[in-house]
Amino acid sequence: MASEIEILEQILRATDPFSVLAIPKEPVDISKLSSCYRRIALCVHPDKNDDPRAEQAFKLLNAAFETLGDEHQQQAALRRAGYTEARRAPRKRSRSPPSPRESERRKRDKESVWAEMHKFEIHLKATRLAQVMEKRKKAAERSEERKAARERRDAEVEDILR
Repeated sequence: MASEIEILEQILRATDPFSVLAIPKEPVDISKLSSCYRRIALCVHPDKNDDPRAEQAFKLLNAAFETLGDEHQQQAALRRAGYTEARRAPRKRSRSPPSPRESERRKRDKESVWAEMHKFEIHLKATRLAQVMEKRKKAAERSEERKAARERRDAEVEDILR
């Protein structure tokens, strides 16, 4: 493995994000990108490396990671690097179909998740209904209080007029 100083100098000399991360100029998936980033970041992080250029190298490393981490920016970087083949990062191979036992377990899990969600929805609706009922009850009480106050006022006015 190259020394920290060699890695630092390689990053500072790099002309594209692929060179900064020391990966081939071809589509790359996020897992490979992350592992390369972590490996290099440990060498050039300013807290780990006393070289005065470490901060600048770390900033370049972060910029390269952000560029290649975004699919559209990665495609643009590939075009600038002269890559002409497929525009998307390679996809992981699909797995073999699950066994009947695994399928049944997944189905049960999915059903239990849906059942829990349904229970939660019912709980939310019941809570909202209780809140609405409470508001209506308070509104009816206020209406009754206003009606009683109006009747008392009318009675007082009648007593005064007699």
